[in-house]
Amino acid sequence: MDAQKYPLNPLKYLQFSLRVLVLYLLALFTHLTGCNFYYLEPSTVDFPHLEVPEQVQKIAFASCNNDNRQSGVFTSIANLSPDLFVWTGDIIYPDRPIPWPGNNLDKIAHKYARLQQQYSYRLLAQSVPVTGIWDDHDFGRNNGGANYTWKSESSNLFRRFMGAAPADFPDSAAIYRSYHLHSGSLQYSLILLDTRYFREQPAKDAHLLGAAQWEWLEQELRRPAADLLVLVSGTSVLSNDNENEGWSDYPLERKKLYNILQDVQKPFVIIAGDKHFAEINTQHVLGKEVHELIASGVTHTERPGKRYTNAIASSEHYEGINFGWMEIGEDGTVLLEAMDEAGRVRLTKTIVFPIFLTSSGSASETRPG
Repeated sequence: MDAQKYPLNPLKYLQFSLRVLVLYLLALFTHLTGCNFYYLEPSTVDFPHLEVPEQVQKIAFASCNNDNRQSGVFTSIANLSPDLFVWTGDIIYPDRPIPWPGNNLDKIAHKYARLQQQYSYRLLAQSVPVTGIWDDHDFGRNNGGANYTWKSESSNLFRRFMGAAPADFPDSAAIYRSYHLHSGSLQYSLILLDTRYFREQPAKDAHLLGAAQWEWLEQELRRPAADLLVLVSGTSVLSNDNENEGWSDYPLERKKLYNILQDVQKPFVIIAGDKHFAEINTQHVLGKEVHELIASGVTHTERPGKRYTNAIASSEHYEGINFGWMEIGEDGTVLLEAMDEAGRVRLTKTIVFPIFLTSSGSASETRPG
């Protein structure tokens, strides 16, 4: 009935197909001839790259930004004056509106540069330090991983966009790294994971982080000076759904992470992106209460699909344009919020970790930094 009510227009379909074909042929020609169809490059000099300070209490974060669309998120974040802004992946979409033949690197570079030239994002970066990770689209391929041929070259472009030096990363190619920060006297580690560079095809025994990143991560998680751990992942760690990519596709890797965290016995929170809606998850994992805030996306969102199921009973969603907000108190309390495009709070959760409580039930003082 629907097909009869809305018949396919053969002429419009032919026009669309011809446009797609022309774009592909043009891209293929420029790739084979060595020409650069996209001419902009991300700047390490003409764009403000502020150094991340040691004292960071307020953190804004976001993901899923399509530069072909407009958003007021960057202005709202700047108005809130966070101490740090963190990308949690899909900073750009070089494979939209259609996948690009060839190595895609010129388009990745061009879109990073276009974002740097965007007025509201540039104003944000002039007043707030920026760091972050990639996910699949800015990595270079939808759902891409270790088998992406140009991942090393893509990493170089990501580092240029971030204004980062080689010494800022433990690995010469992957983009995982950490920051050892303070909120007053409380010390915490902000741990940025690379869930793309070593990612294998999902399977029960597949690898997600790779041996080198695991060795580094375990050292970071066991770092004695940290009172609190903040993990940054491109995809959800906690969700058990059938609709989106996530750590649930890598059960051995997730179990390994949980086991280390249980052994470390430190409070931790997780922030992530990818899903195209905001979500607060709280779950008991191996006897420990775990919290995760997902913020996605800056320019586009969607309702959870029909196949989306989440076993986390306390999970809350917001389906509008959004970004994440986290405040870490000196007393160990953590505020997690998902805000809309105008900066209004849509989801919120305040976490008081038992380890920071005194016998009277009030928050205790952390050790001096």
